[in-house]
Amino acid sequence: MYESLVNWCKQDIVVHRKGELLPSGEHAEDMCFTVKGLLVDDSKQVIDKDGQMVLCRSYVYVVPDRVIHDTDMLQLPNDTRKFEIRKLGGYYDGNTGKLSVQVAYI
Repeated sequence: MYESLVNWCKQDIVVHRKGELLPSGEHAEDMCFTVKGLLVDDSKQVIDKDGQMVLCRSYVYVVPDRVIHDTDMLQLPNDTRKFEIRKLGGYYDGNTGKLSVQVAYI
């Protein structure tokens, strides 16, 4: 159903993932990778990952070639800031059960 949405996901979204915890107790360097997405500037009320009702000003549809996690930070096109993911959702293919599109509310 959301397969047509994948064709609109052409913007480069940079994902910043915190480095793994090393045996020394320090974190390794952050890992960055780029995924294709579609930024939507629309306000939505959602219940965030902490269980609080929040108003998100934007959300991003992401092609899940590489799955993102709710602990990741997103850098949007033409912006140097990193944004916290307030809630992570997705749409699954009804036939295969695979994740078709991820939605990151920021």
